[in-house]
Amino acid sequence: MVPKSRLLLHLMIVCIISIFFQSHKTAAVSLALDGCQEKCGNVEIPYPFGIKKGCYLDGQFEIICDDSSNSAFLVDFKMKIEHISIPHHHVRVSNFPVLNMTFNRSSGESLRVKPTPEFNFRRFSLSHTKNKFVVVGCDLYAYIVDNTSKEFLTGCGSLCNRTDIVRSTSSCSGFGCCQSSLPKDFSIFTLWVNRINTLKESWPSDPCGFFFFVATDIQIDHRHNFSACNERYYVPVVFNWTVGNTSCSNAKQKNDCRCGPNSNCYDNDGDWGYRCICNPGYQGNPYLPKGCEDIDECIKPNHNDCQEKGRCINIPGSHYCQRSRGHILALFIPLGVGLAAGLLILAAITLWLFRKIKKMNERKGCSVRLWTVKGN
Repeated sequence: MVPKSRLLLHLMIVCIISIFFQSHKTAAVSLALDGCQEKCGNVEIPYPFGIKKGCYLDGQFEIICDDSSNSAFLVDFKMKIEHISIPHHHVRVSNFPVLNMTFNRSSGESLRVKPTPEFNFRRFSLSHTKNKFVVVGCDLYAYIVDNTSKEFLTGCGSLCNRTDIVRSTSSCSGFGCCQSSLPKDFSIFTLWVNRINTLKESWPSDPCGFFFFVATDIQIDHRHNFSACNERYYVPVVFNWTVGNTSCSNAKQKNDCRCGPNSNCYDNDGDWGYRCICNPGYQGNPYLPKGCEDIDECIKPNHNDCQEKGRCINIPGSHYCQRSRGHILALFIPLGVGLAAGLLILAAITLWLFRKIKKMNERKGCSVRLWTVKGN
């Protein structure tokens, strides 16, 4: 009976310790500020983003969590969040508006779209690697101009010879639909739209045009039927984001740099803010006061190369391999065997040479004195 009681006690202790370490591990991976809501539905909310006051860096990172739908929204843009990435500084939203226009049926005159609040993102810029610019419609040319430099940024033209071309084309290649890549880090811009005067004017029967940015993994083809001019359509896009409104050096001089321990500050290539990134060998959220945490490479086989070299020893930001006695012995055994074999071969060659020389001398009728021992 006593052994069973002891066994039960041991099992209870093991369970308690396991629960403790599991809870500690779970707490360690939190990317939100202490005491702040970590998720809204399935969306993780990492700092500098936050839901309630005191949990976000400033108003641009404030998030509303709709409890009825378990959906997270950026307050400034009223856009539904799908995912927030700290390492890549991306925010993916699902409901970026598609701009639609109705043209003059008789003239198809050129139109200019004035800047709207959606086109003034400041610290949120459209990712040039994760988005594309798309035009859907007939005989349209749309392009984007930077508001500051007045330079052409991107654009494309879409042609048609019949109004159902969009539904019958399997790719957005210039017939009924065109697409172009985006320049790096642009946030304030104007969209210009022109009708193309082709030989067969299409606008009397197709006065609609649709212009939008969309994530690159979304394929715009015959399945996307933008048919109603007055309907509102939405697509997913990916934003880049930064913190602050100055450079790293200025933020450090003012003692206002938001990068925590074990991280580094990188200036944004655009005009706004900077980014904090964990140093090599560290992970987590560089914006938290505690900063980035050490990666224990020893508990992740794909993070170290010690499997065949010995024992893995973790150190802050890195690791090293400590050779055990078994590994050292395993290294010396082949060396010893090779050395012994070499000595045996050398001895055999020496003996063979000795005998060869002796026979040669005997044939000449003389002997060779290999050594002389002198007496006293």
